[in-house]
Amino acid sequence: MNFTPNVAVSRDCFSSLFKMPRARQEKVLEFIRRFSERPDSPGINFEKIRDAKDKKLRSVRIDDAYRGIVLHPESGNTYVLLWVDHHDDAYAWARNRSCAVNPYTGSLQIFEVCEEKRAAEPAVSETPPLFAGTGDPHQRIYRHPVVLSHCGISVAGRSCKLLVNYRTTEETRRWAVSLLDGRSLDDLEGGEDDLKGYRSLLRGQEPRLEGFGSFDEEADFLVAFLKEIESKGERLKDVCLVVRSRALLERYREALAGRGLPLVKLEAGGPENRDEDGVRTATMHRVKGLEFDRMILAGVCEDIVPPKSWREHEDPPMMNELETRERSLIHVAATRARTHILVTWYGEPSPLLGLKSGRACRR
Repeated sequence: MNFTPNVAVSRDCFSSLFKMPRARQEKVLEFIRRFSERPDSPGINFEKIRDAKDKKLRSVRIDDAYRGIVLHPESGNTYVLLWVDHHDDAYAWARNRSCAVNPYTGSLQIFEVCEEKRAAEPAVSETPPLFAGTGDPHQRIYRHPVVLSHCGISVAGRSCKLLVNYRTTEETRRWAVSLLDGRSLDDLEGGEDDLKGYRSLLRGQEPRLEGFGSFDEEADFLVAFLKEIESKGERLKDVCLVVRSRALLERYREALAGRGLPLVKLEAGGPENRDEDGVRTATMHRVKGLEFDRMILAGVCEDIVPPKSWREHEDPPMMNELETRERSLIHVAATRARTHILVTWYGEPSPLLGLKSGRACRR
């Protein structure tokens, strides 16, 4: 049986990384790349950490001076790189950390385990509580932008920008980012943001774009494509097909199910049952925050993405805002993919894809 590890890198890991000297960062990034591709490779050894509160934590050697801290249970094939730091500091960080999966969201939570305070210590610290948060204006798919200072949260001089994508491939990242070229995006603090220096550690295939003359031709292709990858050993439950709206989703579900394809609908607000077999189907909005091996963006047609009514808006500033949100929506859907993206349409492609009619891939 082939070993297929599940690998993730904690955001905290990158926070510690960017505090290191640049020369050290390059060496650690190379380790993260190797770890992401094959955590069980011969050069990566997992050592137990003496006195660690969480017995599932292991250390890995990066070089003579630096260590990584990894969550790896005794059984299973899941690895999470949690922290990288100087040898002594890495072990000190690990000794007082405990990890648990939230039973409601399925997300991994990392707790700092504190010793019981001495009676002589004050019960309440006078230091204001710390706030940690993340945001990505390139994934803003709803209205009402948030400026943190307007919420009483000052981040001036205390924020950092994460520039390493550890989930998607460089090919996927590059294509998704190109959708937002030339768009003005705020930095959550009233200024403008850009993606200079943003990169992915993983490499893969270029996104595949396919156009068809009719809806039925597109549906026939999707079924044949999914059955082909299933015959090669891929699990359909690791594939998610998304479309622009709920009404369009029902149309695709009816067409694909009628052609014998097993489907699982991701309901709004509900958890996903990973035990069910079948291609996951959802709206583009629903998959924000999720991950799948393959993403299929179907029905990316003219007059659908964006909706025709939006393109006929008479207010230029509002039309520009709506188009930016639609581009961000495709960006969000595409970057849910760990390895592959397939984009399909029937008739004319969405103008947001930047394809001329003569360049559209047709079957």
